[in-house]
Amino acid sequence: MTDPGRLAIEALKQVSAVLGKLTVGELEDLVAGRGQLVYQSAESLVTAKGSRRRTPTAKSLASARSKAVFDAAATAAAIKEIEMADEIVVYLEQGKYTIPNLRDVAAEIGPTVVLTGRRKGEIIRDIADGVAGYRQRSVAMSGGAWG
Repeated sequence: MTDPGRLAIEALKQVSAVLGKLTVGELEDLVAGRGQLVYQSAESLVTAKGSRRRTPTAKSLASARSKAVFDAAATAAAIKEIEMADEIVVYLEQGKYTIPNLRDVAAEIGPTVVLTGRRKGEIIRDIADGVAGYRQRSVAMSGGAWG
């Protein structure tokens, strides 16, 4: 297949498939310029040893694609704008975040998020408590002086 038009059509089909897997929030970030799609060739995937190239499996390619379109910083910024812990839980549960994605978001938020959970729901609660819960406790301790 050397026809540039045909190649472009096939590439657009693959891009469309990736876009179809994004959440509404991720699509909004992409459109607003807060996210980006990244191309990664199969040959550029390297093993943990760093020296030998390997033939990628379908699973490793899917993992690379999901990492390429996920922006932990944008997700963390969106979460920080939400006031209530319950709303953060709903926001994260509605998104199609993996456990590694959620751990990246927690790391991006910083030290107020203490990850005690191992399951997805537990990590989501830890994030909500680390953002809104921290804010609510600070306001309660200050008597509302800063809230």
